[in-house]
Amino acid sequence: MFGGVPATAAIARTAVNVRSGATSRLAALVHAATLAAIMLVAASAVGRIPLAVLAGVLLATAVRMVEVGSVRVLMRANRSDAVVLALTAIATLALDLVTAVIVGLVVAGW
Repeated sequence: MFGGVPATAAIARTAVNVRSGATSRLAALVHAATLAAIMLVAASAVGRIPLAVLAGVLLATAVRMVEVGSVRVLMRANRSDAVVLALTAIATLALDLVTAVIVGLVVAGW
């Protein structure tokens, strides 16, 4: 029930709140309360949602979080920043998030 990476949820929640126009911390509390209510009231129904559907929701959220203009600027800034971005993105897709962050830190410090 409580598996996953909490930091990732916090980042995604923040990004979604910002894009939705949230301006205070109250949005995070409302979001947390809504998720808690869903877990308490509809846990069995939510448990029947296929993982492929949840993966699609996560992918759609991730795509909307990426600012293409920022990626373009970073890729053109200098070669080392572009390498860090590319290797970290590949590691994120191929490995788990924690390992990808470590890869990014190691490559950036090299």
